[in-house]
Amino acid sequence: MKHRYPICLLPLFLLFSSNAAAETFQGPNWNTLDLLYHHEAGRGSNAPKADLGGLRGTATFKERWLIGVEAFGGELTSTSELSRSTATAYQTAAYVGYRSAASEQADLYVTAGAMRVDVDFGQFTAWQSGFLSRAGMRGVIDNTWDLNAYLQYSYVNRSSATSLHAEARYPLFERVHLVAGAAMYARAYSGTFGISIQF
Repeated sequence: MKHRYPICLLPLFLLFSSNAAAETFQGPNWNTLDLLYHHEAGRGSNAPKADLGGLRGTATFKERWLIGVEAFGGELTSTSELSRSTATAYQTAAYVGYRSAASEQADLYVTAGAMRVDVDFGQFTAWQSGFLSRAGMRGVIDNTWDLNAYLQYSYVNRSSATSLHAEARYPLFERVHLVAGAAMYARAYSGTFGISIQF
């Protein structure tokens, strides 16, 4: 008798099967605090743009579990042929996750959590809440480059978005790394640049 499983369960199957194959592992350092600048823009000359600065922190507990928080704030700009409008935006998120060894220097991981977006238009403020999830792989090459790639799904204000993200970290000092990343959305792109402090 043949057993069939939904293809959406494949990442979870790989995650926990790799966990069974390697009970102890080092992997990349998840205990970090990142100070970041984030730019996001839609495709097209008049598409909305966002310039945000903020913090992102992650930590491990009980070896395999992850916890993370993010807080960003900055300016949203919308431009048309006749006018230009701006607003102040804040985005916060908190999530938990699980990591498993893909090799001695790489982790497979999944995270899920809640997020909130606040936008101040000057005369009034609007906010929406939702959730986000990520699944990806993070690893270290030659004990130098720390590379991270993940697929993200978010749902806020009855609108969903799927995006592909990639990040690279390079050590400037023993506990200070340079971090840069990029992401592609269906109708937008983003770039991230900053400093990561390792603990």
